[in-house]
Amino acid sequence: MPGDKKKSERRIDDVLVDSIVAYSGHFEEHSLKRIANRCVRTVIGDRFGDLCDETFAIPSPEQMREWVVDEMKQYFEDRIMPIIERRHPELTDEELDIHLDRFYQAFEMEYAEQIDATTHDAVKELRVRVKAVQKELTAVKRKYAGVGGS
Repeated sequence: MPGDKKKSERRIDDVLVDSIVAYSGHFEEHSLKRIANRCVRTVIGDRFGDLCDETFAIPSPEQMREWVVDEMKQYFEDRIMPIIERRHPELTDEELDIHLDRFYQAFEMEYAEQIDATTHDAVKELRVRVKAVQKELTAVKRKYAGVGGS
């Protein structure tokens, strides 16, 4: 019976990988840009106070890569998880988590170049947007400086 369980796990892994490969078109360029933009919006939203205080610093490439990977994982879970659950209703949540963890490890190795490119694009886009926001904030400060001071 232990051999049967191994065969079953291998079959499930093969089916999961096939499902992922069949659906991996969601990591096309437009989706990668969407992921980069979501990361940029999150960073700006979370650190808007720092932008206003002029203490904002561009996150390190490592930190940005972590956010990109998290965003890609979330994107994957939102799109692929329902397919896996439909194809394998017998899997418990714990088993699904184990399979997802295995996939994520393989995913990060398989899509390392795309992740790196998306991280680079996210950092580049963040710099552009931060400059634009800082320019707008400077204009607002200039326009309203001294208002209510007298």
